[in-house]
Amino acid sequence: LLVLLGAVGLVLLVASVNVANLLLARGAVRRREAAIRTALGASGGRLCRQFLIEGLVLMLIAAVVGCVLAFAGLKGLVAIAPADVPRLSLVGVDLRVLGVTLALSVSVGLVFGLVPTLQARRLDLQSSLKGDGGAQASPAPGRLRLRGLLVAGEVALAVMLVLAAGLLLRSFWELWRVDPGFRVAHTIKAEYQLPRTRYPVDFALFPDFREMHAFTAALLRAAAAQPGVESVAVAGNHPLDPGFTNSFVVIGREAEARGWPEISVRRVTPGYFRTVGLPLVRGRLLAEADSTRAEPVLLVNETAAARFFPGSDPVGARIGFWGAARTVVGVVGNERIHGLTEAPPPCVYVPLSQAPSFNGAGVLLLRTRGDAAAAASSLRTAVREADPSLAVFGIEPLTETLSRSVSTRRFTMLLIGLFALVALALAAVGIHGVLSYAVALRTREIGVRLALGAGAGRLVRQVVREGMVLAVSGLALGLAGALALTRVLATILFGVSPTDPFTFATVSLFLVLVALAACAVPAWRAARIDPVVALRAE
Repeated sequence: LLVLLGAVGLVLLVASVNVANLLLARGAVRRREAAIRTALGASGGRLCRQFLIEGLVLMLIAAVVGCVLAFAGLKGLVAIAPADVPRLSLVGVDLRVLGVTLALSVSVGLVFGLVPTLQARRLDLQSSLKGDGGAQASPAPGRLRLRGLLVAGEVALAVMLVLAAGLLLRSFWELWRVDPGFRVAHTIKAEYQLPRTRYPVDFALFPDFREMHAFTAALLRAAAAQPGVESVAVAGNHPLDPGFTNSFVVIGREAEARGWPEISVRRVTPGYFRTVGLPLVRGRLLAEADSTRAEPVLLVNETAAARFFPGSDPVGARIGFWGAARTVVGVVGNERIHGLTEAPPPCVYVPLSQAPSFNGAGVLLLRTRGDAAAAASSLRTAVREADPSLAVFGIEPLTETLSRSVSTRRFTMLLIGLFALVALALAAVGIHGVLSYAVALRTREIGVRLALGAGAGRLVRQVVREGMVLAVSGLALGLAGALALTRVLATILFGVSPTDPFTFATVSLFLVLVALAACAVPAWRAARIDPVVALRAE
């Protein structure tokens, strides 16, 4: 939230600087008008009030347009926002939002409306009436220098935003390339909750909860019989649900357990590993023979094997928890159960028949030959055949589950990217504006140079050079600022440094190309000036 608020602040600064630049240009063009009014008796205060009111009117019009766009764009913004955003349904444009918008608009209008006001107070009446303030006069170096500094500031702010967007884009790309450890294609899930009234839990009988075991067996049979189904499984949690953890000991090494973290416990049926594509590394997988009355067994993942059995084979070791010693019969690959950004934790996989759920929660997983989304009806049919009165929820392909796990990062990236595009467009407009203004002021000078034989190519190079000096200055300032500010992004970046050289180089090249494009039109206009027309201009 703070990152997005900072991005909004940067866009507001870029827009405000652009407004100041426009008002500065407008004030310079109107110096002759102001001089005439002053000569006719208008006071400095009256001129200042006029310029301030004009600035406020512009800002209020912009605020109204902004509110209209906000109303129009809010639905689209909410549509792409992650579902886990707090109070998303309450997001709207209300009186508080309108009040803040009005206050900001008035503040910007007052602050930047002072630019032409200060110009009017420093007006040289004699030179302005002689024509030095006209639109075709030679530019005052101080005014152009101030406009150039403002444009460089715009570019610097835009660079910081574009760099932030570039880093987030690179981070998201690196995140999306991470192997979750399980297959998401052609796999769909559905969650359910068994009611205690029909599926009682007697802790004295654990793990022999007969009603639950009978339902699980019926559900697996019904799901496997559905058309297009390759494999089925029932688990306590789906692959991206971390579930719960439990303390444990390795039999014979009880003293070491005090320094160990709790281990994630995953309750699954034997078909789980084929359904989600979790590979066997050593030993064997769980089997139907690992029933309620069979010897308690479990599997460990590679992280648990490396953490708790370094340099040795865990197969055959005995791990104790829930009042029973369980034999490790195999090692399987890692799943990123906490999401793509976190390393796989140590996990054990226990047969559901030997560790049924105490709360009746479960997940049915289907691997299909075709489109997983089309198998939603098969899931409902299977559950209905196993228990007609049981409701299911959370039906979605694992591709959607995985996509939803990174939705907040994707949303942040999209918003920062949108703000960066707006800031970049404003900076490009600023470069274009200051060069166009300079060319307009120097029309007579350019006409004289053309009449004396100066080539159009030379004029083009001069205009482009002036624009690129502003752009490169702003780029240097922006890169320096970004080196400090992008460290704030470190907590939401993945697999990329806040000072990633590739991103900095790519963004710099992109900004240079945008600046060249912004310089092109003013340079083209300068080259096409007719010397005869220019020399006749007043």
